[in-house]
Amino acid sequence: MTATLRSRGFLLSSFVTMNTNDVKRVHVIGAGGIGLSAVAKLLAHRGVRVTGSDATRTNVTDLLATRGIEVKIGQRAENVPDDTQLILYSAAVPSMNPERVRGKELGIPELTYNQFLGELSRSHRTIAVCGCHGKSTTTAMLGKILERAGLDPLVIVGSLVPGFPDGNIRIGNGEWFVVEACEHMRHFLELTPEIVVVTNIEADHLDYYRDLADIKSAFTEFTSRAKHVIWCADDKESREVMKLGGESVTLIGTPKSDSMAHDLTIVNGAQTWTLSNASENMEITLPLPGAHMAMDASLAARAARKAGASIEAIESSLAEYHGIWRRFELVGEFNGTPIYSDYAHHPTEIRATLQAARQLYPDARIIVAFKPHTKDRTKNLWREFTTCFEAANVLVLAEIYEPAGREEEDDEVNSHALLDDIRAHNEVIGKKQACMYAATNEDVLDFLDQTVRPPLPGMPRDVVFIMGAGDIDSVARELSSRA
Repeated sequence: MTATLRSRGFLLSSFVTMNTNDVKRVHVIGAGGIGLSAVAKLLAHRGVRVTGSDATRTNVTDLLATRGIEVKIGQRAENVPDDTQLILYSAAVPSMNPERVRGKELGIPELTYNQFLGELSRSHRTIAVCGCHGKSTTTAMLGKILERAGLDPLVIVGSLVPGFPDGNIRIGNGEWFVVEACEHMRHFLELTPEIVVVTNIEADHLDYYRDLADIKSAFTEFTSRAKHVIWCADDKESREVMKLGGESVTLIGTPKSDSMAHDLTIVNGAQTWTLSNASENMEITLPLPGAHMAMDASLAARAARKAGASIEAIESSLAEYHGIWRRFELVGEFNGTPIYSDYAHHPTEIRATLQAARQLYPDARIIVAFKPHTKDRTKNLWREFTTCFEAANVLVLAEIYEPAGREEEDDEVNSHALLDDIRAHNEVIGKKQACMYAATNEDVLDFLDQTVRPPLPGMPRDVVFIMGAGDIDSVARELSSRA
């Protein structure tokens, strides 16, 4: 790979360490993506002239503009400056994209986002956080802990982190690189980790993987590369992959776990517990509800200890952790009703988020607006989707979101059909749940505008959760702006 970059007068090793005498121009295709936008900020911070493009204007592309990064809206050959030395692009961008085609005509080397992360990891001591759920939260927690510990890490997160001036990236000068490592298409195999954190392993991305066994083979290969592995012993599939190797962490007393969270108490949604191993105890307080949050924090705590953080830094950092963008995020209120946005788009994530919601609001009428993410995922996890909304009192289901370039033509897979099967499941279990269909985000907004009640004496309060990985988040922002 390094050799391919010599044609424009520099080595990749000097590029990654950002010797600006060698590198002047980088073009980013898909700069509005949460990962590539972080990389664009890193390059700009290190003195590189960055240009970019994306299909649509978003708050992410607007934020890049404030960092002096010009992002063209629309994908056109003329967006690529002739003196570009490297093109970075999302793996979702096809080879016939006009900007990639133009880059080939000009002889410009190119790297995917994940390949670039791989090069970064070779120049740092790397902690890679992987798993099917909880990666962003655990990465953010870990990055904040190492920051508190004075280790000045470089951190790249697939979300926006309060307290990080650049949101999805913390640009540090220390030796540690903390990165959210994606298992899709085996992307995480580009990394060279010293420490790996595994939150859980589950069937997902079945548009690429053959089955769960194929997914587990990827995790086996990845974790075998690390000096230390911190993993969740409560998770059956992780136990099978790890074969009791690495350092296991448990919340529910899995036999032979190396660290155990115990004496967990919950008061007003805040959780407190003791995390113990053979040599030490940590007294952890987390001001967020949900067993999944407690596990993410426990994994982050153990990984931080491996990296050299003090117990005091771990405890104080987690006690001040209030979440990240679109992870149980309290966006605002609508007529006095709390509006949350959550990225959950897999049935396991949805169930965990709603369990945490019920823990925080035990007597509320929980209203969920959900937009499924891709027909392929919806089809492969259909049965699980019919059962994961049981904790909600009201469900409005928007039509399935299809990212550009990944559209599926299967007309039988749609939210109307899924809603019919959710209703059928509710009838079998005797669940009373109001279920509605909404074709568009505007229809969702109209439904919520007419349905959400202000707090009324003697009636359960309403709480709204807007859920999904696509553009449904805009509903939460718009609804709360109407307050």
